[in-house]
Amino acid sequence: MLFVHIFALLAAALAAPGSASPIKRQYNTVTQVDMVAYIDAPPAGTSMATGASTPFALANGWYADCYPVWTPLDIYVLADAPAPEGLNTTYGFSDYLAYIGRYQEINWNSPYVPPDSPPPPPTALMMPALDTAYVGADVYLTVVMNFTECAPDDHIDVGISYVTITYDG
Repeated sequence: MLFVHIFALLAAALAAPGSASPIKRQYNTVTQVDMVAYIDAPPAGTSMATGASTPFALANGWYADCYPVWTPLDIYVLADAPAPEGLNTTYGFSDYLAYIGRYQEINWNSPYVPPDSPPPPPTALMMPALDTAYVGADVYLTVVMNFTECAPDDHIDVGISYVTITYDG
């Protein structure tokens, strides 16, 4: 009789996980990595007026010993030097002067790049119009890269790179 009760409990326990709904994966830890990828152009100290165009280039899209196929990135203009504490829950900045866009750096040729990917970063950036309070001020052209392909489970590495530019209005 004891065997029947144990068997019934075991059968119920094994059946329960099959009826459970899938759990969404969540990233719990964010680490700012030392970037190998950095903003190569424009150089720090560049002056830009609204609508002016400047060359834009990243040195590369990987860090340490990780060489992902692609690296998603976002480009911002910030009023203050960026810090990991300023990142929101989607690993971007909410407090920005201008959001330039989402791009994807392709680091090496591979057939596995998703077809609906964001475009590669532009080769030139146009300075957006900022509030007149920032005329003559230094602002921060900032790139945030997400290295999810190389991070361990429940972890995301975020690289933040920036250069100071002077806004000429």
